Amino acid sequence: MRKITNNAKLGKISMLLNVLILISFIFSMVLLMKFDDVNVEYVANEPIYTKAVENMQTIERPRRQAAAEYDYHKNKLDSLTNLALTIDKKALKSLQPEIDRYKESFTEKSGALKAIDSIIAVEQIMFEPIQKVHLDSEALVNNTKGNFQIALLITIFIFVLKIVAFGYWNVNNIKNLRVSSPWMQKSTSPYWGLLCWFIPVYNFIKPYTVFAEVWNETDYILKDKAIIPNDTKEDNSEFFLGLWWGFFLITVVIMTWVLNSTFFATEAMYHKLSHNGVIVVAIILWVLFLIQDTIIIRKFNKMNQLLFANQSKL
Repeated sequence: MRKITNNAKLGKISMLLNVLILISFIFSMVLLMKFDDVNVEYVANEPIYTKAVENMQTIERPRRQAAAEYDYHKNKLDSLTNLALTIDKKALKSLQPEIDRYKESFTEKSGALKAIDSIIAVEQIMFEPIQKVHLDSEALVNNTKGNFQIALLITIFIFVLKIVAFGYWNVNNIKNLRVSSPWMQKSTSPYWGLLCWFIPVYNFIKPYTVFAEVWNETDYILKDKAIIPNDTKEDNSEFFLGLWWGFFLITVVIMTWVLNSTFFATEAMYHKLSHNGVIVVAIILWVLFLIQDTIIIRKFNKMNQLLFANQSKL
């Protein structure tokens, strides 16, 4: 006969991972603030660089035509000069006016090209400091962003470990219910305790319904078998479970979108929201979610231990 298992260790691992998630997330937010400091300056100076680039492009645009005309007249003059070396004096006399005309036009095109190059050289002197500031700022932004992304990946990795631990904890809790309650044989299959976390969209609600079912059925069994008193007082478990899942959706889904829109885009949220304020709110929400998550895990661990200790009564 299958026995009820004590799953407290998995619950404790989930709680420990909550602590690691919070530490890693706060560290990520510190790095995000460092990134934001340099990124704000970079974004503010970007229009200056963009305008300078456009100005250089405007100035350099006539040079392409001037260079093409210079090359054409130079090639033509070189061709006529080479031809003059191979023909007799009579033919040279008739060719000389054309050579003189191309010499004059070549001198004119050469002067025009030099004038344009002089203007470009002056503008280039003015452009180079702007370009250097932009490139240095861009390199600093990329470096601080890279540091933040590494910390974020570590946080995500720990969070995924937490989901796996929590999900596997739920799998074992469902198996316990199937042992203790015959009617649970047709309830949610144990594998949904873990699998439901990794199905897009479905994971917005299914993890909550699975855990709520596990919680409520375990609570019912403990009260039905008089393992815990069946108080007439109003049970607030549904409220606390709803609060837990509400914090999860706000923190993990909505706040992630807010952070991304505030720090990695330059639309309305970037300009209108206080960046430091968003980080403070994000940290507070994560603290509240992880505290609530830890509370319900501890409470259910106690229920599981009672079920384990009193399985002879089932």
